[in-house]
Amino acid sequence: DGDPFQTGTAWEYNAGLDGKIAVTNDLTLNFTINPDFGQVEADPSEVNLSAFESYFQEKRPFFIEGSNIFNFSISNGNGPTGMDKIFYSRRIGRQPRHWPEITDKEYMEVPEFTRILGAFKLSGKTRNGWSIGVIESVTNQEFAQIDSLGSRRKEIVEPATNYFNVRVQKDFNKGNTTIGGIFTATNRFINDSALNFLPRAAYTGGIDFAQYWQDKNYRIRANAIASTVQGTPESILDLQTAPQRYYQRPDVGHHRLDSTLRILSGWGANVEGGKIGGGHWRFGERVTAISPGLELNDQGFIRRADFITQATWLGYEIWEPFGIFRSLSLGIEEWAGWDFSGRFLYWGTSA
Repeated sequence: DGDPFQTGTAWEYNAGLDGKIAVTNDLTLNFTINPDFGQVEADPSEVNLSAFESYFQEKRPFFIEGSNIFNFSISNGNGPTGMDKIFYSRRIGRQPRHWPEITDKEYMEVPEFTRILGAFKLSGKTRNGWSIGVIESVTNQEFAQIDSLGSRRKEIVEPATNYFNVRVQKDFNKGNTTIGGIFTATNRFINDSALNFLPRAAYTGGIDFAQYWQDKNYRIRANAIASTVQGTPESILDLQTAPQRYYQRPDVGHHRLDSTLRILSGWGANVEGGKIGGGHWRFGERVTAISPGLELNDQGFIRRADFITQATWLGYEIWEPFGIFRSLSLGIEEWAGWDFSGRFLYWGTSA
């Protein structure tokens, strides 16, 4: 008779609360209880034929407001770390990841997203140069409804989870020097063996530094990050064989697959500097290293690990009209990459 969950009508009653409190003249507390993001613009359609996860922009108002305070990207280039970051707010309330097995005679209805029970966000920048951001959020455990010839049962598809994030930055020297740090914690309350493929806990931390001089025409930026993920051997094995690292590859000797591990840890670092303004010339250099064990995807976003990459660029710009041109921009860039065994991976250039 068809899918019993597709009746043509659906009724759902819900209630929630949103609010904002000015804690001080500089700090604002936003909170939400059982939020409804049903009116948020849908993500664009995308056909992803790769093994890597698609990256989508945040569109929920609660997470958009003041989001710049929580930004901690690994690097700012267009290379393999261009989208990677410690905090990716789309992880909170994500689509459930367990998909129960059903027979040919069964039908299943799975929630489209994980319900956020409550969240608060404290954010702002003080008059003495402190940027402060704190997010605390709890999401519900979610169940799939399975119909078997009129008899229904529930199976868990996502555990209750707590997400915590604190980000601080301090400006010095009239804004020419910035030092900051970030810490995130993800804790899942797993009480069903069907969810043992998910890590129980994941923690990340990072520090960053930026220095500008000569009217901010020159700069140097650096950061360092570390992560540790804890769970069952099944969950850590899934991370080892994930597309970010592929520990099972026979051609790699500097790390090995270990099915008994309960903890996966790693680190990353980025240093870049150059001339970004003043005059016609621009130039820069960037070096990034991501160890094989770095894992950010519980609350952040990372597409690839186990590499060291270098990039150099040089440009010449004229913004005033001359001749038949309104402006002129010329540039050349070179980049190369290696894995942590020192094996050469790629080299490229563009102009």
